[in-house]
Amino acid sequence: MRTFAFVCMIFAMLLLAGCAQPAQTPPGETPPTTTPPATTPPSTTPPVNPPPSTQPPEVTPPAEQPPGEEGVFVYTDKEEYTAGESVKITVSNNLDETIYYAKGCTELYQVYTVRDGELQLAYLGRVYCTGPSRFVKINPGESMDLDEWDQKIAEGGGYARVLGDYKMRFRYFVGDEWEGKSDIVGYGMEGEAFAYSDEFELK
Repeated sequence: MRTFAFVCMIFAMLLLAGCAQPAQTPPGETPPTTTPPATTPPSTTPPVNPPPSTQPPEVTPPAEQPPGEEGVFVYTDKEEYTAGESVKITVSNNLDETIYYAKGCTELYQVYTVRDGELQLAYLGRVYCTGPSRFVKINPGESMDLDEWDQKIAEGGGYARVLGDYKMRFRYFVGDEWEGKSDIVGYGMEGEAFAYSDEFELK
């Protein structure tokens, strides 16, 4: 019995060994061809960009300009002045009628100090005598440069430059009756009006 069992074990081992061998192609036959899986080569065609837009670029319309203000305006050429500079003054008539101002041996403008929010008249210590007294007109839409101010006022019995904030006041008259007049009138006359500049500083 032991011999028979041993023979059976050997026979089983041979059978298993035969199954483990790869299948053999019989003589005279062509072995089957193994085809590798197909691969797609990378594309060499450049990407197609979308054509440029034929629409014009969007344009933002400019903001609507505010209408010009009516009135008579007084401008200084700067907001701050140092020693040795002159204050240049321009008057613009943005009314629809002519204005007149007195020119000659009289003040073309008045200077006010701004102290604690209050305007105080600062005497210039002199009168600008530029010729015979007369009224000069500024037509609608026109501007005129006045005589420059040297920054000095009458202060403490002297005539000096005083640091601080200031405003200019321009006196003018409205009405055709002022045209051609040569006499200088006092304050409080009919047709009299005033225009003030913005604040500026002597530093």
